[in-house]
Amino acid sequence: MQLSTAFDLLQRVRIIEINQPATVLKIQFESIGVLYQLEYWWNGEIKSVWLYERELAALKTIEENGHNAQHGKAAIL
Repeated sequence: MQLSTAFDLLQRVRIIEINQPATVLKIQFESIGVLYQLEYWWNGEIKSVWLYERELAALKTIEENGHNAQHGKAAIL
């Protein structure tokens, strides 16, 4: 059985609640969903937190943002 996730290890994501970029360090499968351990900078300190997939969003790349700007679309970081 192969399990799939929305995000991969070491992928850059955005923590929705605080609009902060973070890096996925670990992935844990639970009965109620997929948990991700993240690391991010906050007020000059490295923070670590476990969050569910629904609390995260993909962090767009610079190339995607440039393409969106050329085509009159808003880029969300």
